[in-house]
Amino acid sequence: MGVRIPPPLPEFWPLVRAQVGKTPDEQASGIEKDGAGKYAVPGSEEAFMATQSVKVKNDESGSNAITGAAAGIGQRVSGTVADTREFMHDVRVEMKQVTWPSKDDVVSTTTVVIATVFFFGVFLAIVDWLVQRGVAYVFKIFGV
Repeated sequence: MGVRIPPPLPEFWPLVRAQVGKTPDEQASGIEKDGAGKYAVPGSEEAFMATQSVKVKNDESGSNAITGAAAGIGQRVSGTVADTREFMHDVRVEMKQVTWPSKDDVVSTTTVVIATVFFFGVFLAIVDWLVQRGVAYVFKIFGV
C-alpha cells in the first residue's frame, strides 16, 4: 500500500490567454500586449502609445466617458432589480415546499436543548471545581 500521487493539472493559463488575451497576473501587473504580440511594460513608450490609441478611439466614437459609464450603471441596476425579483420569487417557491414542524415538535426539541445545556453546564462546573481543588492540593504538597 503506497502513496498515490495525483496526475498533474492541465495547463490552464495558456487556454485563458488564448481566449482572453491576458492571464490574471498580467492583468494585475498592468502589462499590455502591443500590436506585435510583445508585452508592453507600464510606463514605457509602447504602453503610452497603446493608451493614447484607446483614448483616441473613444473620442472618435462620439461618446464621452460619462455617458458610457452611466449606460453601464443603468444596465447593472436594472439587471440587479430583475435578479432580485427572480431571487425573491424562487425563495417563495422553495419556502412553500418546506415541511414546517408543529408547535409540539418545536416545544419538545427546545426543552431537550435547554435541559442538555443545563446538564452540561452543571457537569463542567463540577469538573472545573474538582480540577481546581486537585491542582491546589498538588501545589500544597510540593510547597509551591
